[in-house]
Amino acid sequence: LVFTGLIGFPAASGAEMVDRIIAVVNDDIILLSDLNEQVEKVAPNIGNLDYPLEKQRTILYQLREKTLQELIDKKLAEQEIKRLEIQVSEGDIDEAVARFKANNRLSDEQFLQVLAQQNMTLEAYQEELREQLLRNRLMSSEVRSKIVITPAEIEAYYQANRTDYAAEVSYRLKNILIPISGSEAEARQRLEAVRERIEAGMDFEAAARQFSQAPNAERGGELGKLAAGSLSAPIAAAITPLEAGELSPIVETDQGFQLFLVEEVDRREATPLEEVTPQIEETLYNQVIDEKFQKWITALRENAFIKIIQ
Repeated sequence: LVFTGLIGFPAASGAEMVDRIIAVVNDDIILLSDLNEQVEKVAPNIGNLDYPLEKQRTILYQLREKTLQELIDKKLAEQEIKRLEIQVSEGDIDEAVARFKANNRLSDEQFLQVLAQQNMTLEAYQEELREQLLRNRLMSSEVRSKIVITPAEIEAYYQANRTDYAAEVSYRLKNILIPISGSEAEARQRLEAVRERIEAGMDFEAAARQFSQAPNAERGGELGKLAAGSLSAPIAAAITPLEAGELSPIVETDQGFQLFLVEEVDRREATPLEEVTPQIEETLYNQVIDEKFQKWITALRENAFIKIIQ
């Protein structure tokens, strides 16, 4: 393809760029100005890239070629919209505008300010909405309606991802750490003495601030919420039998001897397949829709007259 009037590389002084047809798609045409307009939207500052001039030209050429193919696909979709007599009413557009404002909590004035910040008029935004709604209805008619996710596929996905839906237990913990700097027996005895004070009524946070040598001592030993599966084997064995408010036995760890307070136990039941079926169906649907669309647009191309004019 040979293009003139490259964005970012102005024509010679005094020259004027003349618009021309660069592609024919069935009975429609694509103009050089159409291509330039789209390229300007995605690469307005390509001339400012910190690349040699030749590399900038190569990048721009590849971008323009990709954009031209997208314009051809868009033209084919527009022709299908016309053939199938798909329409969008003014009421549909008004509803879409109202939905956008509601979702973003925008007043009428704020909405217009957002458009102004994007250098877009209300009329231009409404026209973009019209095109988007038409394409969505075309997709629903020609692509989405032909995608069928079977119960067997949903079941297979559920089984392959059982860990995402399995029962889960997590604990909100606080700890007190006494590292082993001398004899193990002495370190254990020191922590046992702290444990006895807590059982006698001393606040765990106060004990952590006074006796713990862990980095979180100043926060009262706060460890946050931890999934059972993330705990080391010795800690999990000590924590698992406990309920909220209970103290663990002394646990020997790589860091030293530790004492834990279980502040909260969160047990999530396994999620049954019936509950997550809509979510899985949507996931599987999204995995295949791009592939289906590409096959659909390829079929349109194979049956269309497309000529790129050099």
